[in-house]
Amino acid sequence: MFGWIKKKVTQASVNQMESDLNGFLRMLRGVPDDSMGSLLLGAAYVRQTLESNGTMPPYLLRSPAVMYINDCHNVTMDIGKEISKHQRNNNQSMGGPHMVWGHSLRALAHLELVPLGKEMWQELVRGFPFLEDKLETVDFTYGISTDETLIEEATFIPPALEPKSIPNIPKKKATKNKEKKIDIAEILESSFKAAFEGSEYQKGKRIGLPLGFYTDPYIFGFVVGSETVHMDAIGGKNWSTTEKGEYALKVHTYLDKNERDGLKRLFLNKENMLAMAKNDDFINGRLHGNMFSASLHKTIRADVMDPVYLSAKNKSENDGIPLHEAIAEATVSVYAKNKWDLI
Repeated sequence: MFGWIKKKVTQASVNQMESDLNGFLRMLRGVPDDSMGSLLLGAAYVRQTLESNGTMPPYLLRSPAVMYINDCHNVTMDIGKEISKHQRNNNQSMGGPHMVWGHSLRALAHLELVPLGKEMWQELVRGFPFLEDKLETVDFTYGISTDETLIEEATFIPPALEPKSIPNIPKKKATKNKEKKIDIAEILESSFKAAFEGSEYQKGKRIGLPLGFYTDPYIFGFVVGSETVHMDAIGGKNWSTTEKGEYALKVHTYLDKNERDGLKRLFLNKENMLAMAKNDDFINGRLHGNMFSASLHKTIRADVMDPVYLSAKNKSENDGIPLHEAIAEATVSVYAKNKWDLI
């Protein structure tokens, strides 16, 4: 009698797992190949974290199906708790990378779910050809720190769930003379703070920038202009509108710590954005931001005759400072001194 009840409960649980896995599989089928590359990199980071902090024993994903059923169930529950924690911290993007391993473990715990697990990985491997390209942006997509070793980690597939066909991974691009990856958010923040160097805003316990700085029309325009050119330079021309918006939000979240100025709310408010698009200060800031980012990526046209650019170019050559710093001094610093009465 009790055995029959236990069997019924277990079957109901497996049916629910199958339903959840099918739902995740349907979602994956709608993900573009290049975006799947981002998901795999995020999943690789999550796996490394779970294995290094003891949450998920390294042997678990590398073992045959149904060898460690209880361990698979326990770790799946821990992964569910991690997803809930990220959701409470408003970091929804980390759900997908965690689900990859949660569903993989469920499939490894039940033979009847192994075929679905293989189907899931058949979808995931579509991202293999795009791993190197997506490494440039995955840190913003998921808010994680990365390096090139993550590419190899992202090609790991649980042996028992290996799909029928796996696409070739393109040979690593030549890295000779490769420059350090440009972090537009960090460079913007550094340039903004440099405009207030020595002012009252950097004395005592002040944060270094005046309240409402990032929602000032000119500064906001400068941020938007900079990140727009930066996205194009790192391959964003082919991104969807959603992907571009998510990337911009990552930049804004980094700059406006704890949403102090409400930068993210401003960006997400359609009416405010439409009004900003007609604001002269915003338009001017956006043009200067375009120039700033283009100088960083060395994509600025040689025939530009803008007086601000020519003045900055002259200063860069005479003083031996990077062109983007000279442009920031000629634009943001000048604006800040007038706007906030800096001495």
